[in-house]
Amino acid sequence: MIRRVRVALKHSNPIYDEEEKSSLMPSLLGAPNNRYRLFFLILCFIFLYFWNRREQTYGDEIRRRDEKLEAVQREHASVLEKLRVIWLHKKKIESDAKQQKADLDKFQSKFKLKESEIYGYRTKNKDCLTELSSCQKDSKDEKDEKPNQETTEKLKIEVSGLKKKVDEMEEKMKEMENDSASMAAILKDELKQCEAKIRQLTGLAETLEDARARKMEEKQQLDKHPQDRENK
Repeated sequence: MIRRVRVALKHSNPIYDEEEKSSLMPSLLGAPNNRYRLFFLILCFIFLYFWNRREQTYGDEIRRRDEKLEAVQREHASVLEKLRVIWLHKKKIESDAKQQKADLDKFQSKFKLKESEIYGYRTKNKDCLTELSSCQKDSKDEKDEKPNQETTEKLKIEVSGLKKKVDEMEEKMKEMENDSASMAAILKDELKQCEAKIRQLTGLAETLEDARARKMEEKQQLDKHPQDRENK
């Protein structure tokens, strides 16, 4: 069967004559160049495709980093504002604590002044009593002489007045001691609260400073990436 087909093809008329063969030869000879051109175009298309994908990826990465940088800058501004508010509040608390301490010192100095006045009255009272007892002793020893009634009465009046003043001052002193004890306790409690609040605010400020330093480091790292890409 195969032999018959070969014989038939050998004796059959050719498909192309000599002229048609000569006209087809240039196109057949140029077929490799066309293949090379097609292959080059395919390579260019692949290169452009991957280049476009690379640029798009880098663009998305830059956009994400810019958004992150803006968020870090906003958070940095917020931290600065919080630090400013904390600093102002801390200054106010410190000024209040100083004022309360000054009031306490003033009250204590006034209390000491009253104590010195009471001590002076007591000393004067003792001197008057000593003088009165001396006068009474002299009046007993000297029976023939008339006692100095005027001096004795004067001393008695002065002693009674001094006793009265001492009693009044002792009552005032007790009241002042009670008031000073309560006032000192209140001022000490307020001072302790102010000191505790100052320590708390100082710790918070240090925490915010650490957060700010970390954010600045992240910002510097984000600023370095575009430079690295440019260097590449």
